[in-house]
Amino acid sequence: MLRSLFILIFILQNLCLPAQNGLGIFTGIKQESGKIMISTTAGKLVLQGYLNGILQTTFEANEYKGEQVSKAVIQKPNALLKLIKNNDQTLQVILGKTVVTVQKNPVQVYYTNNDRGFAFTNYKVKNEFYTIQFAVDETEQFFGTGSRSIPLNKKGYKVDLNNNPWYGYSSNADNLNYSVPFFQSSNGYALFIDNPSRGYIDFEKAN
Repeated sequence: MLRSLFILIFILQNLCLPAQNGLGIFTGIKQESGKIMISTTAGKLVLQGYLNGILQTTFEANEYKGEQVSKAVIQKPNALLKLIKNNDQTLQVILGKTVVTVQKNPVQVYYTNNDRGFAFTNYKVKNEFYTIQFAVDETEQFFGTGSRSIPLNKKGYKVDLNNNPWYGYSSNADNLNYSVPFFQSSNGYALFIDNPSRGYIDFEKAN
């Protein structure tokens, strides 16, 4: 059992037009109403803080038209983020013990807490999906995502995030009844993907 967990909410805003790959190159930063907004050549990263150390990251690609409809997160952002570093190469933001380091060229986002964490490394269009990619440790294990008849550790599996009734199933049924877009890592963090569209999570099956 993990003694501490830092939780992150990820939002990939729905798009209606072809989009460029990658998170782009840093072009500017703005602080407003508790938010930190990082502009890039590919779009905008918005960081917001919640109580209990929960951090939300929203990526809005340049083509985003404002059609996000999710109401899954009820709590309102109410924890202040602090900008502690901003130079030519990187900037750093903290929320409690969580440190967000943004590499500027190209933009990549590193999340750490007590020297553990992961990296948000890429955004791209792949097979009609708008995807976000993360870099993780080789020894990491992943748990959660809802009802499935596969091992508790989801590493090496690809799971759909839409609900799907499946009757008379046996072992290795990877998409049963209720899916939950939330997983917990053995590396001390948890991610909630706040995306109302049909999606999937690939836990190092394809790569």
